[in-house]
Amino acid sequence: MSVQNLNGDGYGDTSGLVYGFEDDEAEGKEIRKVIRSGYGHIGASPGDVEPMSSTKSTLDDRLPKSPLPGDPGYAQPDCGSDIPAWACEECGNPIYIGRTCKNPSCERCWAAAVRDQVVVRASKLYGLGGDLYHNRYNERHNVDLNHIVASLPDILVDSDEPIEHVLKILKVILEKKWHIEGFEAIYHPYRIKDEYRKDQYDHGGEPGRGDMTWADVLNEDDPYQYLKHEPHFHIFFPAKRYQFDYSTVESIERETGWVFHRITKEDSHISVWDLDDIVHQLTYCYSHCGVIETENKTKLASRMKGDLHNIDALDRIKKRATASFTDAAPKLLGVNFTDMNEASCEAESCDCDADEECHCEDDHPLHDLYDQSGDATPDYNASSSSSAAPSFNDGAVKSTDTSTNDLLSSGQTPRMSRDNSTIDNTESESGSIDGDNNGVGSGGSKRSVPSAVATGGADACGGDLIPIREAQSLLDDDEWCKQARYADALRLAYEEWQDRTDDGDDDLLDQDGDAVQRR
Repeated sequence: MSVQNLNGDGYGDTSGLVYGFEDDEAEGKEIRKVIRSGYGHIGASPGDVEPMSSTKSTLDDRLPKSPLPGDPGYAQPDCGSDIPAWACEECGNPIYIGRTCKNPSCERCWAAAVRDQVVVRASKLYGLGGDLYHNRYNERHNVDLNHIVASLPDILVDSDEPIEHVLKILKVILEKKWHIEGFEAIYHPYRIKDEYRKDQYDHGGEPGRGDMTWADVLNEDDPYQYLKHEPHFHIFFPAKRYQFDYSTVESIERETGWVFHRITKEDSHISVWDLDDIVHQLTYCYSHCGVIETENKTKLASRMKGDLHNIDALDRIKKRATASFTDAAPKLLGVNFTDMNEASCEAESCDCDADEECHCEDDHPLHDLYDQSGDATPDYNASSSSSAAPSFNDGAVKSTDTSTNDLLSSGQTPRMSRDNSTIDNTESESGSIDGDNNGVGSGGSKRSVPSAVATGGADACGGDLIPIREAQSLLDDDEWCKQARYADALRLAYEEWQDRTDDGDDDLLDQDGDAVQRR
């Protein structure tokens, strides 16, 4: 690139965004300028796309061959080491999980980066749909969630940040051609080569001649041998029904070079059923999106644009999205998560009278790791640290929301109701971590801090779990400390958490996500 341009537009092209692309039919490079401003002036209007014979911009920057999540296998030395993260409100039992850096390049923690993106972005998309339905259209028009694929693989721009530049172009096209004012875009650098690809993953392109899905490719030691660099964007947005007028796609392709394809269910106009479906589709798309380096951090190559920035991700919607993600992750990411919103304490319950001071915690294994010299310093040499997250049992808590199945069976399209949920949506909030592993820390791993006291044949505590950063209020309550079986163990764990965060372990401050990564 020879020119440092203004907003990626070239020296004098500030009114528009310039790009080029290879045109097989024209046997050469086509140049286009997307007009961004000019209302009230004679000539082109915003959204118009003008062909150009030349430009001051040097169009030699392509969309990058970004690495996939979890590749090249970067990992911090303490990823998976045990850290205090949760506590039981009833008995005080501290729960340790594997430390997660959430770096999308980390071979262990990349799925946690996907989790954070999916839960927030799905909640915002769902919230924007509700805002349009209630406030923009006063409940007079149906609002649908949409998933489209935008492709122009050979696009050429003049920018140090080609992905961001191309997204500015797409934003203008979507706003001015279809009045889409807020969307989520996910960058995909690759497609599966035709000879390996299974038909169902063609996204409207040529049918595949193989039998491999993305799950198959990502499980290979060298996934790139099955891939071709064919960059495209998956775009999600809510809009009034039929607002994305598919009849205009061909004319817009001729005008801009861009190919837009709307993903729909088989024999249906529906693109996305509901919140559960948007979570599953986002999780799938993030499983093989690009990973990019910025000055501050490594991140997944996605962007929110337009009105989506202004929508709050409501806690109640995020909880439902988290439940959907924990259901989707094993199938689409090959990684298990536990929904802590639905989890409960699996430690052995206490038989002491509630009015008497409890001394049952002497058998808690946490005490075996702390010296009794008076400084309560953890003895990290008691056993070697695990290299993976604690072994929550494989029976993940699943959402019992029946809205998706009901809609699928009835053939109905979800509508936004007053509480931003789908109409006739029934859901249950019950559930806990069950199975043979009894919460965290069984499965034969050597842990620096042992797991909770297993219930064995006794009743489980069943208490609600809170982030350990909130444990101070419990420990300041003398009455609670008297009756809580593991109050002293919690105090030691909380002090460890404080010491590690005081020492600058900032990742520890953000380990209590509602979906906790398991082995």
